[in-house]
Parts: sequence; structure tokens; C-alpha cells
Amino acid sequence: MWSCESTPPVFKAVSTARGSLRGLLVVVLAFGACCSTTLLAQAPALPVVAFEKTVQNLVERNQGAIVSIARVRPSATEMIIGPDQRVTRLDPLDPDFVPNEFASGILIRGANPQEPVVLTCYHAVRNGQRYGQPVKGDQSRLFVTFTGRKGCWATVFAADPRSDLAVLALDSGALRSGDLNLTPLELGRADEMTKGQFVLLLGNPYAIARDGSASVTMGMISNMTRRPPPDPLVARDDSRKAKPTIHYFGTLWQVDARLSLGMSGAAAINLNGELVGIGSSLAALDGYEKSSGFVVPFDTGVRRIVESLIRGEEVEYGFLGVSLNRAPVVIPRAIEGYPRVLYGTQVEMAYPYSPAWNGRIEPGDIVLEIGGVRILQGDDLMREVGLKAPGTVVPFKVLRGQQELQLSVRLGKWPVDWEDQIVASGARRAALRGLTVDYSTGRWKLLPQPIRFLPGVLVTEIVAESAGSRAGLHVGDFITEVNGQPVGTPAEFTTLVTAAAGKLKLTLADGRQVTVDAE
Repeated sequence: MWSCESTPPVFKAVSTARGSLRGLLVVVLAFGACCSTTLLAQAPALPVVAFEKTVQNLVERNQGAIVSIARVRPSATEMIIGPDQRVTRLDPLDPDFVPNEFASGILIRGANPQEPVVLTCYHAVRNGQRYGQPVKGDQSRLFVTFTGRKGCWATVFAADPRSDLAVLALDSGALRSGDLNLTPLELGRADEMTKGQFVLLLGNPYAIARDGSASVTMGMISNMTRRPPPDPLVARDDSRKAKPTIHYFGTLWQVDARLSLGMSGAAAINLNGELVGIGSSLAALDGYEKSSGFVVPFDTGVRRIVESLIRGEEVEYGFLGVSLNRAPVVIPRAIEGYPRVLYGTQVEMAYPYSPAWNGRIEPGDIVLEIGGVRILQGDDLMREVGLKAPGTVVPFKVLRGQQELQLSVRLGKWPVDWEDQIVASGARRAALRGLTVDYSTGRWKLLPQPIRFLPGVLVTEIVAESAGSRAGLHVGDFITEVNGQPVGTPAEFTTLVTAAAGKLKLTLADGRQVTVDAE
């Protein structure tokens, strides 16, 4: 007999076969066989077993907040059964029920702490029934299944196509019943996460979670600031269509875990148990599976987006108002401290009255940094500007000629396109004297043609029979002054109008003077 501490006979048998791969394989196999009992006995002390236990605990702690989302067309809730062709309604909780489309979601705290909401991906619930409205046209109903096969109907409370994120409101009756016993997750912070860290992904691939039990996979963050594959059917020079979401500017984590169909909306949990992102199966949507997947990280910019959606508000994005030279930056002659080929992106034009123009950015400027973040290419600039809120004052480092400058730019608002796809159940700004205003760049369809930017604020809605309506104002008007005071943001408009007790004298961008009575 021999033990792992002594030299086993097989080692001696192959000692004359030094350099033989076959002999080495025999040694490894024999050593593994002789030590298996000892290793198993020591298993609780092994790091890999401790790691496994950590993963199991994380899954147990978080899986109750993962939901399955089924998109159900109204016609699909009816089926013909029996020899008499009797029509009966099918329960989405029935084990035989097959949804038209499916996804995952995460329970998080709502604006009312007593009413959790579901965070998911917009593309998974696009054209779903909207909050407070009946099902219209070809809209789908949304059914949410929780752990333990409990479930309820849900509606789209807020949705933002540009971030591909949405928040669902659960049926209020089901919440009041107290039967669901829901435990939402807190949003974590992903800013400190780095390449090489692991995340767990809990979701619902292929709608298999009929029992409400989430599936789990694990992957390493293999890269950051990634972008989804481009749509081959869209021309690359049409940037608004070629890059329909902000993720095409490089916001995503790439993880070495396949996120198959149905994993859109999966929770990304780090090994500290924090919710640091939401999975997206954008790679699978190309029509074939990929060996890696994407995660939208909950960094500062994305957390701002999610918090807006929780409040039911339209999500706003920062805007600069420049066109960029996409060619590599090459300076014509040597500048001390800089290489001939620079990082950064070069400004081709700063449009008049745009935030860049007001911030004194000039054509030819090379943007090196924004908010302390190094800019390597144009997409980096678009991403960093977009993830900030309109009205934010951001420091820019630019190279102008041979001089490095520090500029401060107050960002505007990215012009909203696809307005009909935005869902906002709550108003970001209250109507004043019947007028709802936005940043002057707030709506793409209301910008003057050819595209130019005007100072002031933009009228986006007018309450019928209100003071603003009676004054003859129209949607699309640009207000530049209130009682002789310049106005450039919705916040400034609110301050000036609220402070005015009597009539308002408004100056419009086209030169008109309008008087609005008090209400």
C-alpha cells in the first residue's frame, strides 16, 4: 500500500520515460486517482468550493427578484379546444401556455417604496400595453411571473428607446392583495467595476421559467465600452438610424457568457451581491447565437436614466451641437508634449446658438477630455455628453492650434426622435399658464429646417382654453424672453413665470411679442 505522501509505483514505472507525454499523462491520472479521496475530504477548505458556496448564496439571495415577462397578444389568450370547438380562455400561468415573445425583468424599488416595479429592456416590451390605458390596436398584454408560479399583469410605466430600457408597473390589485410577497433589489453602482471581474446573470432564457425559477449563468467582464454590432441594412452615414441607441457609442460590458433569447432584462450581480447591470440579448437578436453577451452597466449615467424611468419621466440626454471630423487627428507640426497622431476628436463645426457655440468651442478644436474622461474618438465624445443631463456644466480640455484650453460648456438636450415610442406616465415639468416648455433643441421634428438652433425654450404642449392658448401661442414657438429677461432653459422659464404675479410679456424668436394673462 502507498499513500499520496509516498511515491506511488506508477511514478517509478514511468521514471524511465522522461519527456514522454504519454508517461506524463499516466502520472497525472494516477496522481489524481490516488488523491481524490484526500481532496474530497479537504473540500470545505478549498478556495474553489468556497467560491461555489458564495455563488450559491448569491443566487439564493437574489433569484426572488427575477421575473419572467410574457408578451401576449389578445387573440393568443383564447384557444379552441374539445370536439365541440368550444372557445375557452387560457391562463398565462397554465403550464401549457406559450407566450408570443418573452424576456426577463428585475424587481426594483419604485417611486412609492410600497410598490415595486420591473426594470427590463425596451425592445422586449415594445408596443406593450401602456400604463393607465386599454390595449390598443396590435398592442400586446404583458404578464409577469414571479418565483413560486405567482404572477400578475403589468403595463409599460415608462420606456426609453435610446437607452433600450423600460419600467413596468405591476397590477395594483395584485400588489394590494399582499399575496406576492415581493423583495426588490437595490440599484448598485458599476463605476468601480473593471475587466476581469465576474458577474452572475439571472434570467429567463427561452421562456423556460414556467415555475418562476430563474436560470443562472456566470461570466467574466472581458471588455468595457463595447458596442452592439451595426445593422447591415442601415447606411453608416445616417447616424440617427445607424446608431439608434446610446449603446452604439460604446456603453456596454462584454461578458464571456452567452445571453440567449429571453435573457434581455437579466440581472447582473457582482460577487458582493450588488445589482450592477442588466443583461441584453442584442447579440442573439442578430439571428444567431454568440459566445459572449452584453450587459448595460449601472454606472452614474445609466443610473440617472433608470431613476428617470422609475419616476415615469421622459429620459433626457445631453447635447453639444457639433459636427465632427471622423478622420484620425494628425497635427501639422510638432507640438511639445503631444504626438503627431493624437487621441481625441476634431470639431468640424459648432452650430450657432448650440451649447458648443455658447461654450466657445470653435471649428478645428481637438477635444481631448470631457469631465476628466479621455476622448479617443468621436463616439467617446457622443457617449460622455449623452449620458449627462441637460443643463450640466461640463469641463472640456481642448487643443486649439498650439494652445491647450480649459472650457466650460452647459449642455443642451439631445433632440428627441421617435417621439411616439417614448412612454412617460409622469410629467417632468408642470404646465405654467397652460404652457409646457422644453429645451430649444428638445424635439427633432420642431427644429427649423434646414436644421439650425434657436435661443430660448420650445413650447411643446398647450392646454386647451388656457391663458397660453388664448394668447395665440402654438406648439413649436420659441420663447426667448419673459418680461424682458432672457430665458434659455426650462428651469429659468419656470423661475421667471412663477415669480410673475400678473400678466406675462413673452418675446418669441420670430420677433413677436405676446401677452399672457394670469390664471
